[in-house]
Amino acid sequence: NLNDAIIKLSIENLRLVTSDSFLATPSELLFAQRFTQFIQNASKQCYLVIIDTPAVTDALIIVHDSCTSLMLAI
Repeated sequence: NLNDAIIKLSIENLRLVTSDSFLATPSELLFAQRFTQFIQNASKQCYLVIIDTPAVTDALIIVHDSCTSLMLAI
């Protein structure tokens, strides 16, 4: 349930959802239909959904569920 995963922060209208634990193969989770449904539900409830991914390959997996993608190189 999306509402169970949301952490309310001290900044007004800012919410956070974190990963539960380290996953050996996070790409399997990102390919799952549940992840797509999670993003769709979050998009209905929130003005802006930002997904931070550690790896380029993870970003490429979720880009199909995104309206916009932004890559930063440091």
